Amino acid sequence: MIRFYTPADAAAMLEIYRPYVTQSAVSFEYEPPTLDQFTARLAGFAAVYPVLVCQLDGQIAGYAYAHRLQERKAYDWNAETTIYVDERFARRGVASALYQALFALLRLQHVHTLYAIITQPNRPSMEFHRAMGFETVYIQQNAGYKMGLWRDVAWMRHVLTPCQGAPEALLPVSALLPGQIAACLQNAAQRQNADG
Repeated sequence: MIRFYTPADAAAMLEIYRPYVTQSAVSFEYEPPTLDQFTARLAGFAAVYPVLVCQLDGQIAGYAYAHRLQERKAYDWNAETTIYVDERFARRGVASALYQALFALLRLQHVHTLYAIITQPNRPSMEFHRAMGFETVYIQQNAGYKMGLWRDVAWMRHVLTPCQGAPEALLPVSALLPGQIAACLQNAAQRQNADG
């Protein structure tokens, strides 16, 4: 089941995120945030963008969200995407279903272009993002230092809708109609069921 997160999900989401911080360079954080910090972070994103979870077998199997790419007003129609899946639920269609729902909702919000910023090397994530329609547009060399090495990051881009003429104003996710949201989530759940 794909659904919007609630604050009660934050602890389970943080436990999915924790090993990406402590055991890899996937996240550039050195220490996992506290639950209070993580809860506040999610609430900040959810004020404008979708924060989604996939629930399987009564557990949070993964989550995805979008957030602002850059501060200035002219960047409104871009967003950065983030996705994490509990490795126990890998290869069950969780990530693709989450992204399908996220992309559909972001289109309704009038977001035009998505960016994924991926620490290198990370072949599984690069391949997944390519399969979801992203292309590599830039490699930022020596972008960060973690776990004893300087790390490059790949900037990948996915164009949701062509950028032609003046765009419609960015809508907060709260402005979407319940029926629109339900359709996006239902379509993604059907995909997860087919893939999983």
